[in-house]
Amino acid sequence: MFSVLPILAIFDRFGTDETRLTASSDDVSVAVEYSPRVRYGLPTQVRIEARAAGGRDAGPVTVRVEREFIDRFAQLSLLPEPTEMEACSYTFVLPASDVGGAILIELEPEQYGPARGSVIASTAGGGAEAKVELSASRRALGRLRGS
Repeated sequence: MFSVLPILAIFDRFGTDETRLTASSDDVSVAVEYSPRVRYGLPTQVRIEARAAGGRDAGPVTVRVEREFIDRFAQLSLLPEPTEMEACSYTFVLPASDVGGAILIELEPEQYGPARGSVIASTAGGGAEAKVELSASRRALGRLRGS
């Protein structure tokens, strides 16, 4: 039985355990789907959805993704493009909408060790923020690519 486990791991039969984290305030809500366990050299996605509590009438939603998390990965793509790239975060502005907006970030782990950071959503008028804490760890399996 134990000889089967390495074979299952090679073919990714243990999965990556997608997680959905949510946070909300009186003004805005944010949800993040990502895998807290990623494999070195294998791309992964982070999907962020944000919505103002007042819908279209509340105006655009600003989402900040801390670079502390993102910079531990090789960035494959950011959709939409950030409106600002600061020393500590990427900032996205999602247009006013009754259904909210989404950000898709494709990443590839390039460093071993944990990645931690926050996703913070707020409305244009200030108000209370909604904050989700992210944490991802890398597994060494898959290291063969690049060896």
